[in-house]
Amino acid sequence: MITLAQSKANHDEFLLSQNKSMRVIQEINRPPVKITIFEWNQKYMIKFEKGVLEQTYKIDLWDLSPDTHPESIAQKLLDQVTPRFDEMMSDLEKALQPHHG
Repeated sequence: MITLAQSKANHDEFLLSQNKSMRVIQEINRPPVKITIFEWNQKYMIKFEKGVLEQTYKIDLWDLSPDTHPESIAQKLLDQVTPRFDEMMSDLEKALQPHHG
């Protein structure tokens, strides 16, 4: 059986193999959340991770003004992302419970 961590690692490896030009722009640790900002296919990808969960936002490069940096977008999203992780974990725990019906 594949664990969630292995599935995530396989997914990340697949993404990297599809386009060698994906590059990490910045990694930001805001415990308990890790933020990684990528540039890939004319997009910024802002990935938030907490444990086995992740949320990713894709932003077209041309949607940002020249003076807007993806780090500032990540910081603005952090307040909404953090409670959403709690909701996601609750949903996952419910989904993993045996069905008694």
